[in-house]
Amino acid sequence: MLFPFKTPKILKGSFPSMEWEKKDEKLHLTFDDGPHPTITPWVVELLDKHEIKATFFCVGENALLYPEVIELIKSKGHQIANHSHNHLNGWKTNNKKYFENIELANHTLQSNLFRPPYGKIKSSQRKVIEKEYR
Repeated sequence: MLFPFKTPKILKGSFPSMEWEKKDEKLHLTFDDGPHPTITPWVVELLDKHEIKATFFCVGENALLYPEVIELIKSKGHQIANHSHNHLNGWKTNNKKYFENIELANHTLQSNLFRPPYGKIKSSQRKVIEKEYR
């Protein structure tokens, strides 16, 4: 059973340039924080069994530890995306360090699609990322 979650209007209003809804009727599956050496292959196998594609928001340091899992994700036609190099909390990280961490992950993951860890990102960080990664 799915439980629909509606994003509060105040949040949408505070970040009008962010994408909050898809206009198509497709379901977009995403997975964060991997790759993990046992869980991610299990998820990929399950998705493959049902002919489902997903986006994996990977942490750069995990990708360096488990490159074979990154290759598995790619080989099955899934998308790799950036979830920072060390899973930094944007609210607790100065901008310079935050951007360097994203770039380090970009170097490893080769993806400009970014999701902030914990969903926490400063407005100043968001503005730069929107400009740089669109």
